Amino acid sequence: MRSCVLGLWLVTALWGLAAGPATILTISPSQGPIAGGDTVSLTGSGFTGTTLTLDGTAITPISASDTQITFRTPAHDNGIATVKLSGNGPNAYAE
Repeated sequence: MRSCVLGLWLVTALWGLAAGPATILTISPSQGPIAGGDTVSLTGSGFTGTTLTLDGTAITPISASDTQITFRTPAHDNGIATVKLSGNGPNAYAE
């Protein structure tokens, strides 16, 4: 699955690909400006004890619970960004 939005980075949830206790169900909003600064919420389950990265860069959440993580996006190139939750069993990914 490839997408490119001119002037925007795009995050598209890949349903059913997350494994183990951490599962990403939704990402909202799913796109934003390349300059970053948007507040994004991940919802799902098994988030307690995980580490969040966006294209390999560690992200410190604004807030986090077992079912929701909220973070602010950094500047990003056009195209698809990979969100990864790790450290609580198998990794959970979304693009």
